Amino acid sequence: MGRTQERAAQQPAFDADAAKQVVNNVALLADQRKWQELSRLFSTKVVLDYGYPELLTSQEIIGRWQPLLTAFDNTRHQISQTQVREKDGRILAISRFSATHTLKGVSGGDQWTLEGRYEYEFENQNGTLKIMRMRMIPGRSSGNIEVLNEAKRRSGIADPVRNHTVEHVTFKSGGDTLKGWLYKPNNPKTNEVIIAAGSWTTVKEQMPMLYARRFAEDGLTTLIFDFRGYGESEGQPRHYESPQRKTDDFKSAISYISQRPELRSAKITVVGVCASAGYAAKAAAEDRRVQRLALVAPWLHTPEIARSSYVARPGISPNGYDGLLNEGQDARKTYERTGEVRFIASASTDDARAAMYVPSPGIYDYYFNTSRGLLPQWGNRFAVLSWPEWLTYNSHTSAPLIRIPTVIVHSENGAIPQGAKGFISAMTNKPEVHWISGSQLDFYDSEAKIREALSLVTAFINSQQ
Repeated sequence: MGRTQERAAQQPAFDADAAKQVVNNVALLADQRKWQELSRLFSTKVVLDYGYPELLTSQEIIGRWQPLLTAFDNTRHQISQTQVREKDGRILAISRFSATHTLKGVSGGDQWTLEGRYEYEFENQNGTLKIMRMRMIPGRSSGNIEVLNEAKRRSGIADPVRNHTVEHVTFKSGGDTLKGWLYKPNNPKTNEVIIAAGSWTTVKEQMPMLYARRFAEDGLTTLIFDFRGYGESEGQPRHYESPQRKTDDFKSAISYISQRPELRSAKITVVGVCASAGYAAKAAAEDRRVQRLALVAPWLHTPEIARSSYVARPGISPNGYDGLLNEGQDARKTYERTGEVRFIASASTDDARAAMYVPSPGIYDYYFNTSRGLLPQWGNRFAVLSWPEWLTYNSHTSAPLIRIPTVIVHSENGAIPQGAKGFISAMTNKPEVHWISGSQLDFYDSEAKIREALSLVTAFINSQQ
């Protein structure tokens, strides 16, 4: 993972015609059954959403499309009214479609047509646009629906059975529009809502998506979202790790849930994983609408803990902490003077200035592995101006102010367990605490570890009824 320090003003201009061509080629190559060529249009991981957002590889997408489409005699996808735009450094497209599916010999007619729209987001891979987000919003249909049903039967593909649905939601925070997903159980077990967020610099497609799905499977309505400046949400500067701004976003999410008629009376639990634990705790301490707090693998630092955590930064003078602090202060001054944002990598094996400098990935493989957390939706970027607020942040100031039932799940082998212990000691309302096995990154994407941690959180919530 090489050096990635860059300036916002130096981002390459996007090519609208190239984006339109990619959109058209998806339809063309699918109709022509050219699966290998089609797979090359996608990024390493794609959020594919045909009514339920999933994170898939290009081969997994083809593995779903090929059996179904080849079960028809032919298909014809017509794309029209494609519009491409750039917003907050993101390349987006929207288009109309009409897809006619033909299968002869089906009683009632041999054609079925679906109309609607597609929404895309692209990753710019060295000048080549790759799809990293594709959402289909169905509209009017006509013809014989049994054409589709018969193709499904012939392909052996059955509609997935889930006990929950996902709703795309938006809400405002600080004047910006935040985007999120609300996971809604078909039969909620209790009148509860979870609001969950993940580790620093991350987006909802990383650990929050796994947590939300697990909570929903257990019958708990769960909201996850992108903080301002991250992922699909608006906000400048981008990739700005601001504890205060993220705390305010948590409160905005609480307001959104509180204003939904069907959720207005629900009990709200905020769940913070890793760094979001500090933001969730501060929101819970300051917002009386929060009734329970859950911190999982919490990164709860003080300036003193930060100083000891950021020492090993070769080449940075006078030392890691002070050097990063100085660079952040300079970047802040530049931003205030010119509007220019300097970025570094969130995680790097060879750049000591990266937010997470990991010379040997080891247990931090999560951030360097495309099958785990190295997602195009994440971007692996960190605004240098974040350092002063982050390094001087004291999450422990919230501890004595928390008056609601709290559960903390952590590991002695996780990140800064001394931070969690200090936080617990500072709490006047003592929490329920579980120390379990596992590394910090196990809590990010290990199904077994997430299941273990969330079973404790769910049991805690149920005990508070």
